[in-house]
Amino acid sequence: MDVLAYVATSTAAVAASWARMGIALAFSVLFSFLVGTLAGTNKFFERIAIPVLDVLQSIPILGFFPVAITLFYTIFPVVGAEMAAIFLIFTSQAWNITFAVYEGTRLIKSELLDTARFLGISWFEKFRYLYVPATLPRVLYNLQPSWANGIFFLVGSEILTFGEIEMELFGLGTVISRYTIEGDTVGVLITLLMLVLATLITTFFVFLPLTQLTEPRRKPAREMQPYVKIMRRVLGPAFRTVYLPSHLIFFEYNKAIEQLTRRVSLSTSLIRGVLFFLLGGLLIALLIARGEELLARLSFLAREVNEVGLENLAVSSAYSFGRVAAAVSFSVAWSLPAAIAISRRERLSSTATTLVQ
Repeated sequence: MDVLAYVATSTAAVAASWARMGIALAFSVLFSFLVGTLAGTNKFFERIAIPVLDVLQSIPILGFFPVAITLFYTIFPVVGAEMAAIFLIFTSQAWNITFAVYEGTRLIKSELLDTARFLGISWFEKFRYLYVPATLPRVLYNLQPSWANGIFFLVGSEILTFGEIEMELFGLGTVISRYTIEGDTVGVLITLLMLVLATLITTFFVFLPLTQLTEPRRKPAREMQPYVKIMRRVLGPAFRTVYLPSHLIFFEYNKAIEQLTRRVSLSTSLIRGVLFFLLGGLLIALLIARGEELLARLSFLAREVNEVGLENLAVSSAYSFGRVAAAVSFSVAWSLPAAIAISRRERLSSTATTLVQ
């Protein structure tokens, strides 16, 4: 295969994967605005939704395979594979945007809410003119990390395997996987170069102009001004957002942290999370398998646990927990100083965020 054929295949794969990720991101934003706003404004829904979202974001993408294949491919055989892939990408993009909307909704000033209540505006008008503008900056800043998460899970999303069902959708994940299995180094390198190029184009022409739109009172960087003007003309008043002065940022965060520490109880949150995880897993198993099949699988699981031994499971879990704790500590140790340094240098911001993605 010559270089042009590699480039053509990689370009088509990027286009297919980017289309799936774009659709999944659009659904993620819609889901986040609805669920995040409801969780931030309704106490009863908050008690249910926040633990559910907390559990869902901790489930790896492979854990959603049974639901995706059973729910989409079995019901819609023609387009079910594409729907399943988009759903799996959605599960890697949605949660952080939803929590961003939830946090932004909770930080809206009570004076604004009282004014809206005094004017007697409807819930939809309040959602359109108050909640969306107030949370939109957080949503736009979370689009880039969500997109990066989707890229990370592309291979798992485009190669669907569960039991006897195995499907491969044309895209970056399947192309790179095929080249890797065949030992085609040239194909892998060209595909990765196309991925990097597509990421740079998406970042500089979509994500960075969108994040600049959330700061209308700050003059955009010189190289970004043409793109920001185009985006403002296209999107218009949708991005006339609530402006938060820089000297109030840390006050707002301290206020949010103070409220969260008052409300969060480690023991009750842990118990609630474990109970929900068990009940949710049982419900999903009941939906996927019939009663006899479920009992057979539970019996098989009990035998496997007995063979492995509870002590070995406990030790393995402790090692896994230690690795995750070390990784999180290392991530915080370098990312916090790096984020502060980047935020103080406007020119470094666009370059650094692109490299991190």
